[in-house]
Amino acid sequence: MNSNYHGILNVGTGKAYSFNEVIEILNKNMGRSINPQYVENPIKNYVPHTLSDTAKAEKILGFRSKYGLDDGVKELLKFY
Repeated sequence: MNSNYHGILNVGTGKAYSFNEVIEILNKNMGRSINPQYVENPIKNYVPHTLSDTAKAEKILGFRSKYGLDDGVKELLKFY
């Protein structure tokens, strides 16, 4: 991309995924059936739900995600 912008921008798909959804997507695309292990989170001020706001990246760079998580994992796995 051609831009003179210098700074931090959020990028993402615009959709939040739970830990269980990520495991499900990985299992499906890797032909696995891995069961997640849940452990107590040691971080006291942990933020359980997040979603990046990509509006600034879209405004400045014209950024829009081309892939959702499922398609992105499929593309990534082509290299491995």
